[in-house]
Amino acid sequence: MWGFRTRSAFVDVGIPVLLFAVIADPLRLYLPWLLDHAGGLKPVAHLAVIVAVWRMARRPLRLSLGVAALLLTTTVMPEREGTLARERNFFGQLRVVAEPLGETGDMFHVLYNGSIAHGAQSLEPSRRLRPTSYYHQSGPLGGVFERIGGGPRTRRVAVVGLGTGSISCYGFPWEDWTFFELNPAVERVARDRRWFSYLDDCPPRAKVIIGDARLLLAAQGDGQFNLIILDAFSSDAIPIHIVTCEALSIYLRKLTPDGLILVHVTNGYFQLAPTIARTAATLGLASVFRSDRNLVVDKGDQKWPSDWMAIGRPRDLAVLTGAEGWQPVEPGRRPWTDDFSDVLAALRW
Repeated sequence: MWGFRTRSAFVDVGIPVLLFAVIADPLRLYLPWLLDHAGGLKPVAHLAVIVAVWRMARRPLRLSLGVAALLLTTTVMPEREGTLARERNFFGQLRVVAEPLGETGDMFHVLYNGSIAHGAQSLEPSRRLRPTSYYHQSGPLGGVFERIGGGPRTRRVAVVGLGTGSISCYGFPWEDWTFFELNPAVERVARDRRWFSYLDDCPPRAKVIIGDARLLLAAQGDGQFNLIILDAFSSDAIPIHIVTCEALSIYLRKLTPDGLILVHVTNGYFQLAPTIARTAATLGLASVFRSDRNLVVDKGDQKWPSDWMAIGRPRDLAVLTGAEGWQPVEPGRRPWTDDFSDVLAALRW
């Protein structure tokens, strides 16, 4: 019996050590290639983790040491070429990378959260204050501001999620913009002029409030905002708690009578629009959706494919009726609430 326990303990320690040795060296040698192909490799990595956890579930020591080995591999990873800054905290790791992007080879500063790019800014002076990436002027978000920007329906704007702050370049000097950001490191990066200058140079001179956006918005005065934009990425998904019935009820109270809610739903694994549309419908709200994934990408200005929703009272969405690409959303089967969310039903199969 003692010999069996000794062998089991040896295996419990040996497997995590072997795991570290097998993973660490390829990560160190092939990190640039792995980062460039992160999207395609994610399903394989997720499946491997699920299988490993299932196999180790009955051996707590082996499982805990295995997790420790995986975390330890991050300490041997070299910086990605062009990395200018990196900061890690409870919410994850942020990196600013200088990259030549597009056919022209213009240099951009790109903000990454893990392996997901959350925005970019051109270093070319003539393009420096143009919204890029998911927020491009020819994309869904740009189309909304083309219709309502600068008028009474964007006088007071709330944005959940800061990123690089590029959305603020749709504002005007007479408007009042407030960003709500959970991660204080994101604001530090976005306000550092060495990396990004949207917040400093774009007209609204937007405010940033740090904390949980849902709680912070709930504390704001009712009827205060003409437009609320939900752009709170968590890796490559949006936090469920900001799109439940209860959350949308809060936003609805904070909107002016003709206000709109815009939701960024770009995601490689989940089709979020139908579920959010059903959730909105339970509150008597209508939804429209636009995807420009299949449109020609503007490589010079770094337009990235994106999916956006607009939510509001039916009469208030009329401003987007007939606008390029905007279509009604077929609602899903069941709304999400604070007590219920079915992530599997939202998977892209």
